[in-house]
Amino acid sequence: MNRRNISLFVKAKTYWKAINLFKSVPPSVDEFDLRNEIISTRIYIILLIISLTILFLYNSLTNITNTSHKQRPTFKEYGLLYEIYPETLTCPCTNISTNYEEFVQINYTLHQVCTSVFVTEEWLLYLAQIQLHHQHLMNDEFLKVGVRSFQALTALCQIVRQTISNSLNQFYSNQYVSAAVTPVETFTLSIQPLIDQFKLSTKNNFLFSFNLIRNTTAVNHIISALGLNYIFPSHMPSITRPISTTYNGCSCSKSPYCAKEYPVKNDPTGPPPFIIPKFYIGCYLIEALLQSTLECFYNEICIKEIQSYIGNISSIRVTPLNPSLPSSYSVKSTIQHLVDHFMIEQWYSSIIYEKYYNFCQPKQCIYTYKTKNSIIYIVTILFGLIGGLMTVLKLVVPLLVRFIAWIIVKRRRRIIPQTPTIDT
Repeated sequence: MNRRNISLFVKAKTYWKAINLFKSVPPSVDEFDLRNEIISTRIYIILLIISLTILFLYNSLTNITNTSHKQRPTFKEYGLLYEIYPETLTCPCTNISTNYEEFVQINYTLHQVCTSVFVTEEWLLYLAQIQLHHQHLMNDEFLKVGVRSFQALTALCQIVRQTISNSLNQFYSNQYVSAAVTPVETFTLSIQPLIDQFKLSTKNNFLFSFNLIRNTTAVNHIISALGLNYIFPSHMPSITRPISTTYNGCSCSKSPYCAKEYPVKNDPTGPPPFIIPKFYIGCYLIEALLQSTLECFYNEICIKEIQSYIGNISSIRVTPLNPSLPSSYSVKSTIQHLVDHFMIEQWYSSIIYEKYYNFCQPKQCIYTYKTKNSIIYIVTILFGLIGGLMTVLKLVVPLLVRFIAWIIVKRRRRIIPQTPTIDT
């Protein structure tokens, strides 16, 4: 330590010992009073420093809550705010109700048969022309009824599409109501169950109506217009009651589900040279169709076999179903199985949160966050408190020092040493 530093240290020590902020007026020369004034000054300075330090640390470490506003935030700005303030961000909506169609998209794909040649007008016309061309085979069951089976298959595809379309229109017209922007996680969790419920209810409503019609028809033994379940023999005019048709020993009077595989003839008198595997004709056209599979129509050889017997009088190109396409169904699935699953291969649904946000159109977003006090704020607070703190300390410290000094002096005066007495 050099001489200059030593000199400064000595001066500071001397100043500290001599400093007196509580000089009496007029200045006292009493040593006891001067000592109390100096002690009061030292205690005052120490308490002031400690108090200011505590106040500084308290204001520096204490968290405060600030509220901020963002006017007309874009979707991207909202996303950034939500990442930072997910718990406190609130954005009141301008439009509190939104139709589902604004932010939900639902699409689907049906079994490939519903987009195949077998449900087109071209295929149906082709079969009808074959029947007209072969007048000698007018009673052939495939030429007479087969076209109706494909018409029924076409109708099933159309009914499914129409049912979904009607249900979608109803679903899209529902409204989502929110007074403020719903966070994306909550929004998705609230909408996805509604989409799942839509899919399930649409299928169940269709199957309920479809099966109700089937059961009503079967229970009442309604006579088929094609004469598939009951016939009135033209050669026996005296018989007024219809005669039940039989398929493979199963009578339509006992069961509406009697059926047999479609025979294909090229000779009206001989036995059928070809039978379409797993494709049925029966008491009721729809019941036989539901028991059928599309195995033959996946097979190009099977299709050509049919055409070789009924003839090909047009240039129609019959493309078989593709068994290698990804599918929820097997080649051997029955039409009943397809119908039970609404002929749906896949549902595609998307929830477009950005469209919901844009339709909500929040005018502003309000968010709160916790932060530390700035140094300017802390200094301002300390300056605001220091005046009152100094005043209090100037009043309290001298009184406290004098009180303690008085107690010490009083206690010392009580303890008077006793001089021992010597007896002579």
